Amino acid sequence: MHALHLNGLALFAWYVQITIIDLLPKLLVGQTSIWKSYTELFKNKDLINQYRQRLNALVNGHNSNRTIFNVVDELRRSVNGKSLTRFKP
Repeated sequence: MHALHLNGLALFAWYVQITIIDLLPKLLVGQTSIWKSYTELFKNKDLINQYRQRLNALVNGHNSNRTIFNVVDELRRSVNGKSLTRFKP
């Protein structure tokens, strides 16, 4: 989802984040199973770009300029000041 919806600096920062915070520490402690997930992510980069183009065509076709950041802001504003019960698994 992040690779599809983030753009520019936010996308670059996400790749740096998942590499430094997620991938490298797990590899250093021997959890090599995560390596396959990341190789699949990069192997499917062309497919992700195709989906990104389709998404952009849909957005432009509906004259929308909403981004994932706009949606998150809208959700946060909608619950601001309300009493919430957080689900804790």
